[in-house]
Amino acid sequence: MLHDPSRGLKGLTRAVLALGVVSLSSLALYAFYLNVHPTSRFHTAACEVQSFAPSESDIAVPGAPYIPASSLLARSSPAPLDEETASWSGTIPKIIHQSWKEDKLPSKFLLWSNSWRMRHPDWQWVLWTDEDNKALVAKHWPMFNDTYWAMKGNIYRADLARNLYMYTYGGMYADLDMECLRSVDTLFQREMESLISSHSSRRPSSSTPPLYQLALLGSMRTASAVSVLHSIPNAWMASTPGHPLWLLTVSSAMQAMRADEHGKLVEDADVGWFGKVGHTDVATKAPEAITGPVALREQVLVYQEWERLRSDASRQDAADRESAHELQHHPALQPQRQRFSSLDVRHGLRVFDPSTIYPFSWDTSVHPTSSETYQKCRLQPGDTFDPAGCHDVLGAYENGARAITYWSHSWTSTGSDSNVVDYIST
Repeated sequence: MLHDPSRGLKGLTRAVLALGVVSLSSLALYAFYLNVHPTSRFHTAACEVQSFAPSESDIAVPGAPYIPASSLLARSSPAPLDEETASWSGTIPKIIHQSWKEDKLPSKFLLWSNSWRMRHPDWQWVLWTDEDNKALVAKHWPMFNDTYWAMKGNIYRADLARNLYMYTYGGMYADLDMECLRSVDTLFQREMESLISSHSSRRPSSSTPPLYQLALLGSMRTASAVSVLHSIPNAWMASTPGHPLWLLTVSSAMQAMRADEHGKLVEDADVGWFGKVGHTDVATKAPEAITGPVALREQVLVYQEWERLRSDASRQDAADRESAHELQHHPALQPQRQRFSSLDVRHGLRVFDPSTIYPFSWDTSVHPTSSETYQKCRLQPGDTFDPAGCHDVLGAYENGARAITYWSHSWTSTGSDSNVVDYIST
C-alpha cells in the first residue's frame, strides 16, 4: 500500500535489513507460543488481574459500554482466530482502548474519553490501568516480563502496552488528551475495502477465504530535522489483531531495553536502525525512541520497505531480491507465519495525512508558541486553552478531521508532571 520514499538508498536499505534481521529479539520469534509457557522463570505471580473499575459516574454515558480489562484478559484465545475479534469478516474489532495510571480519570480526560464513546455507541470501551498492563504482559507476553520491569518509568511501559493491545486484541487506541470529532466507522470500512481491492488480483494461496489484516496510524506535520522523527505519533492507532507491524514494534523495544535475569539492562543493546548504543545511553534514552513515536516511525519504515520490495518483485535487481527474501523471513514476523501458515493472510498499513487524525501539531516550527493556533490548541496551564476555538482556527470539522490531540504531555521519563495533572483535573 504505502511505499518508502527512500527507495533509491540501497546502501541504507541493506544496512537497515542487516541490523533488523540480526538484532531483533527472541520475544517476537516466540510470541505465538507465549501462552503455552505458564511456568516461565519470570515473576508473573505478582501480576494477577486486579479488579479495578471506573466509578459509576465515569462509565454512565450514552455511548460505548464499559468492559473491564479483566474480561479481555480472561479470553482464552485473544489472537485473530478468535471469532470475537471479527477478523474473519474483515473488520477492526469495535473496542476502544484507553489507559491511565489508575481507574479514576482527571476531569478533562474524562470529558474527551466520553467523546469517543458517545460517537461509537456500538463499540466497547476499556480503560487499562498500570495494574491491568502488568497482567496483560504476565499472561500473554511473559517472555517480556523481565524487560518490562527493567524499563525506567511507567511511560515506557504505557507506550509499549498500546502495541500489545493492538496485536493481542485489535481495536482502536486513543490517548486521553485526544478528542473525537466524528465516528471512524466509515473511515475504517473504506480503508478495509481499499485493502481488499488492492489484493483482488492476487491468486488464493489456500482453500479458506483470505484473512485481511489492517493497521491504521496518523501522521503529524513537522518542520524540523528533529521533529520529523516524531511525525507518526503513537497517540492513536487502530488495527485488526495479529498484524505484523506490532510484532516489529514490540520486538524492537525488547531489544533496546533488554534485561538479564536480575532485571538489569544488558550492555550493547541494539535499537534497530539507530545502531548500537552503550548500556548507559540505553538506560537514559528518552521513551520516544524506545517505545514511543520515534520507535513507531522506525518500524513503520521497516514494514513499508518490506511491502515495497514484495510489491516490486518484478523490477528488483539482485540486491533487492536478496533484501526482499530477508525481510520476508524477518525474525519478528515468524509468529505470524507460524500462526497463519495454512491461511491466505493479506495485510496492509495506512498512515493518514495530518488533517485526518492530528490536525494540530505540537511542533513549534509549525505552530509557533505565540500563534493563535498554539495558544488555543495546546493543553497547558493558563487561560488561553480553548478547545472550541481550536476547532475553528484549524477548520477541523470543515477539513474532515476525525480527532484532535491537545498534547498535554502529562508524563515525564520517571512519572507524571504534577502541574499538568493538576490542570487536567480541574
